[in-house]
Amino acid sequence: MTDFFTFISMLCVQGLFLVKTLSPSDWISVAGVVVSLVGFAVTIYGVFRSKSAADAAKYAADNTRKSLERYDASIELRKVLESVQEIIRMNRNNMEWAVVADRYSVVRQSVVALSLFSGFDDDDKTQMVSFISHLDHIQERAETSIHTNATAPSRAKANSELRTRMMALSVINDKLQRSH
Repeated sequence: MTDFFTFISMLCVQGLFLVKTLSPSDWISVAGVVVSLVGFAVTIYGVFRSKSAADAAKYAADNTRKSLERYDASIELRKVLESVQEIIRMNRNNMEWAVVADRYSVVRQSVVALSLFSGFDDDDKTQMVSFISHLDHIQERAETSIHTNATAPSRAKANSELRTRMMALSVINDKLQRSH
């Protein structure tokens, strides 16, 4: 332990000697080194703060983008639901199959585009793929009946199935709106 105190006392003596021998320009140099070290430390601290602020901004931007995507998907789903209601009315009014088949095609394309939205869970995507398949099947049968003497699809069955699919899409839309 006495070695430690001896070492400290030698440092103090040498420090005092060093202080007496330093000229004003040496003191300015020492002060410049101290200021540079403090400035470097402050800069490093600022870089870390900037990085965390940038990460927070990125997180906020990602959340905003996802929210806007959900909002857009919800609007598109509402448009699909309105188009399905239009098809049901067209079937009820015995509209020509050529016109109805075109409407089926438009709705199918909209649902295909919607199914690509990354915010849907697997059940939602399964419902959409099933709906796309149903729309494709009815459209194909309608077009076949237009160009041949084949029996046209039953409008009552088509409307019943469309109403069932509308309910599933409405549930998906409600989930989207609640997740805003």
